Amino acid sequence: MIPWWEDHEAQVTERTTPYGPMRRLSVWRRDGKEGISWDTLQEIKNDLLGPEIEAVEVYPAQVRVVNEAAMRHLWEWPAGMRPLGIFPDGRGLVLVRHRDGSLSIPRVRP
Repeated sequence: MIPWWEDHEAQVTERTTPYGPMRRLSVWRRDGKEGISWDTLQEIKNDLLGPEIEAVEVYPAQVRVVNEAAMRHLWEWPAGMRPLGIFPDGRGLVLVRHRDGSLSIPRVRP
């Protein structure tokens, strides 16, 4: 694989959220074209945020879509929140539905 920095550029910004500081990783190809592989995003995430950091890419409701550039965004998953994904024991992410219809992710117990 070609090292990501030869063909891609990336920027890390930090934002304050209700969960505390959260970093956003923005990645784009230098040639301006679409198409960044999962492997490349994983390599960039590992290099810039850290290999032990969980990160997510969001596909928002259509009314919130902003698609003005051939750019991908990964958000650091807050420390202490249950990680996303499929685990070796087959369990997935646990969501709690509240009476008002909202969803939340339970915090990981120490």
